[in-house]
Amino acid sequence: MKKNDDPMPAEWAHHLTFALNGRKVVVDGNTLPRFNDLRLIDYIRDHAGLTGTKLACGEGGCGACTVVLCHRVTPSSPLVHRSVNACLIPLASIDGMAVLTVEGVGSTKHRLHPIQSKMVDNYSMQCGYCTPGWVMNMYELLHTSDSSSLTKDTIENHFDGNLCRCTGYRPILKAMHSFGIDGPAPQLEYESSYDDVPFVDADEPEFEFVDRVRCDKSEATRLLKQCATSCDACPHQHHHHDAVEVEDLCIPPLYDRAVHDPEVPSFIASYVPIPLCFHQPQASEAVVWWYKVLTLEQLSAVRAKHKDESVMVVGGLTSRGVSKYFNQTAPYNRPVLSSVLVDITSIPALTAIVPVSDTNCLSVGAAVSLTALLAALRQTASDNPYLETLAHHISKVANHQVRNAATWAGNLSLARAFPSFPSDLVTGLWGYGASVTVLVASDSRAMSIDAFLAIPVTQNPLLVSLELPLYPMSPLRTFKCHKVAQRKENSHAHVNAAMMIVRNAQQVCTQARIVLNGIGTQVIRCHLTEKALINQLVTDPLTLDASLGALHADMPSQQQPLDPFKWALVQSCWYKTMLEVVPTLSSSRLRSGKFELPRHLSSGRQVIPSVLPDADSTAPVGLGIPKLSSKLLATGEAKYVADVPPIPGMLYGALVFSTQALANLVQLDTLRARQVAGVVDVVTAADIPGTNAIGDGLEPLFVPLQGQVLYVGMALGLVLATSASVAQHAAGLVVAEYTPLQDDPFWTTDAPITTVAMARAAGTLVPSTPDQPNPIPMPGNDDHIDEKIATAPRQLQGTVSFGSQRHFYMEPQASTVYPDEDRCYRVETSTQNPTGVQEAVAGVLGVSLHAVDVKMKRAGGGFGGKLTRCNVNATAAAIAAHKHAVAVQVVNDRNTDFRNVAGRNALVGEYHVGFDDDGRLLALDLQFHFAMGAYSGGDNNGECLMAILWSDGAYHVSSFRSRGFMYLSNTPTCTSVRAPGVPSSVMLMEMVVEHIAHTLQLPLEWVQTRNFVRDHHKTPYGQELKNVTLDRIWQGLHASADVARRKEAAVYFNSQNKWKKRGLAVTPVKYGIAISGLKYGASVSIFHGDGTVLVTHGGCEIGQGIDTKAAQMAAFMLGIPLAKIKLQPTSTGLIPNSDATGGSSTSESIARSVQAACQTLITRLSSVRTKLPKDATWGQVVAAAHADGVQLFASEQPNVVPPPLQVFDYFVYAAACSEVEVDILTGEVNVLRTDIISRARL
Repeated sequence: MKKNDDPMPAEWAHHLTFALNGRKVVVDGNTLPRFNDLRLIDYIRDHAGLTGTKLACGEGGCGACTVVLCHRVTPSSPLVHRSVNACLIPLASIDGMAVLTVEGVGSTKHRLHPIQSKMVDNYSMQCGYCTPGWVMNMYELLHTSDSSSLTKDTIENHFDGNLCRCTGYRPILKAMHSFGIDGPAPQLEYESSYDDVPFVDADEPEFEFVDRVRCDKSEATRLLKQCATSCDACPHQHHHHDAVEVEDLCIPPLYDRAVHDPEVPSFIASYVPIPLCFHQPQASEAVVWWYKVLTLEQLSAVRAKHKDESVMVVGGLTSRGVSKYFNQTAPYNRPVLSSVLVDITSIPALTAIVPVSDTNCLSVGAAVSLTALLAALRQTASDNPYLETLAHHISKVANHQVRNAATWAGNLSLARAFPSFPSDLVTGLWGYGASVTVLVASDSRAMSIDAFLAIPVTQNPLLVSLELPLYPMSPLRTFKCHKVAQRKENSHAHVNAAMMIVRNAQQVCTQARIVLNGIGTQVIRCHLTEKALINQLVTDPLTLDASLGALHADMPSQQQPLDPFKWALVQSCWYKTMLEVVPTLSSSRLRSGKFELPRHLSSGRQVIPSVLPDADSTAPVGLGIPKLSSKLLATGEAKYVADVPPIPGMLYGALVFSTQALANLVQLDTLRARQVAGVVDVVTAADIPGTNAIGDGLEPLFVPLQGQVLYVGMALGLVLATSASVAQHAAGLVVAEYTPLQDDPFWTTDAPITTVAMARAAGTLVPSTPDQPNPIPMPGNDDHIDEKIATAPRQLQGTVSFGSQRHFYMEPQASTVYPDEDRCYRVETSTQNPTGVQEAVAGVLGVSLHAVDVKMKRAGGGFGGKLTRCNVNATAAAIAAHKHAVAVQVVNDRNTDFRNVAGRNALVGEYHVGFDDDGRLLALDLQFHFAMGAYSGGDNNGECLMAILWSDGAYHVSSFRSRGFMYLSNTPTCTSVRAPGVPSSVMLMEMVVEHIAHTLQLPLEWVQTRNFVRDHHKTPYGQELKNVTLDRIWQGLHASADVARRKEAAVYFNSQNKWKKRGLAVTPVKYGIAISGLKYGASVSIFHGDGTVLVTHGGCEIGQGIDTKAAQMAAFMLGIPLAKIKLQPTSTGLIPNSDATGGSSTSESIARSVQAACQTLITRLSSVRTKLPKDATWGQVVAAAHADGVQLFASEQPNVVPPPLQVFDYFVYAAACSEVEVDILTGEVNVLRTDIISRARL
């Protein structure tokens, strides 16, 4: 063997070379701590300090961490650009690549990229945490596409890996669609309605925002508005549509790749791969060796060298985001990697896709990504519809960013290691008839997919290539793939299937291959079903009956009965395939059963009419403008808690949580955790100097030894380490010892209580107190409701289970605590309740409130999840900071967040209603049964109360009773979720009305309108209703949404299609808003040097734009441009005692407080203005006031006491019409169109 052919280089390189936003970076992989375990996001954020790339889910599911990689697959191939999840990509794998983050695309210091500009101009963000990921994924699409042919449909399909929790996708997609062209209109493959309603009118843009009418400066308008100045001197002129100078808005230039995209560094363009070896022998329970090999010979040599160790061949290592749910590490769900990892993505033989004429197949190397495989299949599919079917199925695997990194071989290997993993790819390839070439030891073997899956783990096989037969096109060959999942995108299948059926000219089945996954513990091939079909006439009903019976026999035998839901899906997949196989089955009515629900291109309009003749006089209040921070959000420059640069010595904490429920904690074994390099301490309940409580109910911060552990996920302690990743790893190594909870007077069951039904059976009612009765009554309840229902002409009863709902704020719970002098502490936290955090931290530390200053700049979403559960992180960080006298940051990983933070109270609603033959509601009794989690506090109690207060919906019932029964359960403590309690209680009321309409055989809308609230009606709690606009809104919605005609169209559609159905629902809303009695302060400071203004307030910016609204109010009151106003972070040290931020009431209250503070300043300035010329500028007035000693700052907290019987200050009335299409065979649903009309309070 020649020296240069030696498979093992004499000296492996150990320096990683790459570019980061155009800058060359060289890292010594042997000396950087935990290098082999680092993800790309760890380096980007923690080492390079580029925090625009966000860590949200940590498993490639949300897209917030999206970056773009540029490199060559082989030295001779062209440069490729691919968007990937930085939370999955190993740092060690990016040698020779250019990494581009959102900071490298555009910035406020230089210029915004057109993508960023479009997102700003189209209001495409609220909390902004997800925004950088959207920008980067769109950047990849623009950079790799021909802009002249890029369709909006292609753009929309590109974002299956990006989530937004708060903004809604309409404004985001509006921004992205602006870079595309209209594609051909999709053709429905089954019978549609006779006159489909377009989503928008033909002459309107697909997305439109119609704002208030602007001032036209005409004399008629000036007279109407009673203008006292000239138009040039108008104090509101700077707020007109043509002068929003604060955002420096302009139409962004058309996208030009050469102008707007950064160049690829020359050293990357010419980079030649080299073999790498990174060795960290000191690593404990981590990756010790990382190799990058360039040839199959080098790969074989590495495997031989480490034959006695665990060797894992990797491509994108995306399996780390999935394997943790199958590798027996629950409930911590941590990925477990081999001690030796080998990167094979630079081996040319494994990255090739070549047609093989001898065997008429397509050969695909093991290092080929799913995206590259998809492209090859689609390129070949023009002559092969079976490959197109397979490609469509593979496009449902994970999401775009994951497919860009994941290899087909990695997916198959994951399925082999964890048979219960419901791999869509395994099912599709096996059903298609693909085979693989596998290296077992030194023996190369060709085998089927199922044979590969059956190789014992001890043999450590190596996938080399995938062979896909190129079947000749024939009407007698049918190949169908199916996937039914919770979502169409980025979701594991409930059931997936692939079926290949071949017939002869006489319709006799000659070949059959039926593969199912998601049933039982592994993928199965239905041999009995195939046997029932082969050599049988498929058009014979007896054959079909026999095959269906055989299909049931093919189901895995288990001690538990077959899941009826999954069995129904299996039958549906079989039936959908047979509709294709047997033409005589597929009549025009049955035809729809063959097809998936089509997803139409998104579109939308938002119209805000001008209803006041002087609407422009309130500018900028009431105007739609981009958020003040929108450019910072779009460029990744906006800082969240975990983005603030760490101070020297900062430590990082990770919660240790319970793995059992309904037990006593006996012992915590922290030895293994403390032995991990970088671990400093494990903080427990014994370290708490104050009260062991998080400040909401009786839940402790850390369960003490011998204390009760009531749910899985309850905090037991905090691992403290030099990095977050080390702390999270070590937290999973702490072992807790438990004993069963016995002889407890409250918790009397042996099994944990996890549902409402179990709680009711066990009688775990929250103890009633004078301050918090249980059940919670609606004020004004009718105590004689039972008699009135009994005497009504008709009665009905019903029960509805609503379950729960998670928040999924994009930014996990995050807090940093900085110890200051004199036993004071500064807390920076992602919260909706700074006062609550202040009280909780002071409580656990045993200090006074004035020693704790809680600051909050912005949160990456909240939705109620950061009202009280943020206290866990904040108090844990405070205890550790107190103990070690250093700053401590605690940011949950997503799994810990889900374990420790529950969502909406689980709810079962019951109703008993009396009504007459005309559908009038005479008497109604509602009962709500809530599972609150393990502890009851002000937060989840408040959700129950809201459910009760809003439970009358939009209807007037003369006799009404509503009660909420609160139960404890062995699940994480619940907390508020958007409109706490209201969606469920309003839905229950709608179901009552629908039940009545169905019973009387009356039109639902007839029963709805007959019972609407109207002027001078009184609510059950005694509040008289005024200015009720529901009837007008209802009629307007029916006219604008063309409800009557579309209902007729749906009836026609349903008559023509047996397996697809459409329906319309029209729903009224009466939503009460209460601001009286709320306590939110605001401070406005004017700087005399230049007249600029600084505003601070007690609300929290969680994405709703509260800071922008406060600035708009200040600009309006003071008559100055928005550019002169900035907002300071919320601080309990500046604005104390504020209520929690939730709902629209906080924004309105803050605006009221800013208004009051500005009015105080205006009053002070009025005497100064009289001394100055009428044309004095704002700066001159302020300077003169300062010279006269006028106080130029003011703080106000208006206190409005509501009158008796007023629960709400006003009501918002609205109505919505939604049309959906349902696949009857699978239960999948598409929302075709939604129309909403809402009355704003003016």
